[in-house]
Amino acid sequence: MDNSVHINPIEQLCHRVLWRDLDESRAPDVYIIQRVNMGDKPAGAIASEALYKTAEMFKCDYPKVADLLTQSTYVDDSVPSRSLGKSYV
Repeated sequence: MDNSVHINPIEQLCHRVLWRDLDESRAPDVYIIQRVNMGDKPAGAIASEALYKTAEMFKCDYPKVADLLTQSTYVDDSVPSRSLGKSYV
């Protein structure tokens, strides 16, 4: 889930990695992480927010699924309840 959420370009500046392969005679290559990593402290909150936004976007088409996502999930794990029925789509 985390790797499917893009990081805003301004926030990507805080996710830069310098690499020069132990060669101190050259300038390092700069790599930028463009997606949320599981190890980031806010990754759980970002995943939850993405889940809630997805539920909100498709609530009209899939109301039972939207209820499942907003009422029966923690970060990206879901525990469906029988009260929602057997089919969520």
